[in-house]
Amino acid sequence: MDIPSDPDLRSRYDHNHHRTPTVTNIVIAPPPVPESERPPPIKFNHLGDLGGFVNHSRHRILYRNKTYPSAVHLLESMKFVDKPDIAERIRLALDADEVYRLSTQYHEHVRPDWGHVFLKVLDDVLYLKFKQHPTLRRLLLNTGIADIVYADTNDYWGEGSNGEGENKLGSALVRVRDRLRREGERYYTPPRSRVFSVVNVFLNNHNIYMT
Repeated sequence: MDIPSDPDLRSRYDHNHHRTPTVTNIVIAPPPVPESERPPPIKFNHLGDLGGFVNHSRHRILYRNKTYPSAVHLLESMKFVDKPDIAERIRLALDADEVYRLSTQYHEHVRPDWGHVFLKVLDDVLYLKFKQHPTLRRLLLNTGIADIVYADTNDYWGEGSNGEGENKLGSALVRVRDRLRREGERYYTPPRSRVFSVVNVFLNNHNIYMT
């Protein structure tokens, strides 16, 4: 586009095309924390203040107008969505041992896509558990940004006997914690100095001025 020669039009052109960008509202996610500043992992098992983090803790979950005695009851029931009679027997099981026994007994009836959807279902079950129990939710959010490790010898669910297990439960809890935070459940806040310094750098680098 040609720049107009008329002084009045030129003044209007300069005003419209060379204004300093401004914003009234800007939301910037907190920066990732460098590994050197990351706190040590938080470990848990069925004992102590974080004992409620385990799947078989007796924290009831309401799902589709039915109450499940624990997360493991709901998780194992979800294996048999095509077999409601089996799912109901698992829901009514007395404890986790009976849940696992029934799940093993009916293994041939497990839904065919279970291997693909398992982790997503696990996350959803744990999300319901922590969403429905405020004290547990607060404990989870108060772990801050630390990794969470299930201190169990099980190589799949926990850290294993040598500390090299897959820690699937701990990883799922971190995902649920992040999900709750995104929804506004903010019990932990990164240090203000770090957040504001990064925001200021971002604004300055982009010539953005708060109004």
